[in-house]
Amino acid sequence: MMQWWRLDGVLRRGPFSEDEIRAQIRSGELYSDDMISGEGYGDWVAVSDIPEFSDALNSGLVEQKIGALVGEAAADNTTTHDLESETRIAGPWRRFIARFIDLAAFYTVFFALTMVLTAWAMIAIRSGQIAVTHPLAEFFSGLASGEFGFIVAGWLIGIVFFLILEIGTYAIFGTTLGKGVLGLQVENLRENKLNTREYAERLVGVHISGLGASIPFVAFFTQIYQFKRLSQGKPASYDEGSFRVVSKRLTILRWAAVFAVGLSMLFLHVFTRLIERSIDSGAIYF
Repeated sequence: MMQWWRLDGVLRRGPFSEDEIRAQIRSGELYSDDMISGEGYGDWVAVSDIPEFSDALNSGLVEQKIGALVGEAAADNTTTHDLESETRIAGPWRRFIARFIDLAAFYTVFFALTMVLTAWAMIAIRSGQIAVTHPLAEFFSGLASGEFGFIVAGWLIGIVFFLILEIGTYAIFGTTLGKGVLGLQVENLRENKLNTREYAERLVGVHISGLGASIPFVAFFTQIYQFKRLSQGKPASYDEGSFRVVSKRLTILRWAAVFAVGLSMLFLHVFTRLIERSIDSGAIYF
């Protein structure tokens, strides 16, 4: 018997027998414009263009119309949770914004911690608790003076810090700020939510292949490349064959949360820049 495959987002599912495809059409799981392929077909074809399934489509339309009428009658009982449970493969823009929110949030924590450590180190040096020749004092002095070696060391420490912070956030809360607000979830190809180890493995790929290890210009090109893949319906290179990102419907509540988080991130960004300028100008002195 001929075998068939169906296209579900970016995933190829199957094989299915002809009877299984007919059953999926009648139940409303497959629609006339869904893409399937079988032996002898060189490419994906809409269900409506395959003569073998025209009878199933006709009977399926009747059943779907009856189901729609029943659904309309019960619409008043539909909750926001029911609407949010509808998931689909996440698009590139929502993923980009979620990553931007996450990076902004983690940067804020990183900046605050850096300021606290710098203040502590400078006060300790001036009070004599740490000698000027102490490695920690030399490190902060090197960062402040812009020496290349210390900048590279600070960059590496920053990447490790970001990785640990995001993995820890996911381990505790099961998501991150950006993904939670925008209704995104990362799954493996068995459609199960990632455990912490799987998330950590994927995150390394995100930072290398997606964010270009935060190297200027390299990060720009890697993000453009991944954005183009997602726009073409392909998975990101670091997800291919292992993971997928699904999204829930954006309700009014989620839109409000995105707006509130966006304003908060903008305020924090401006605030941190003001502090940096104050330190550079000597208005704030440790």
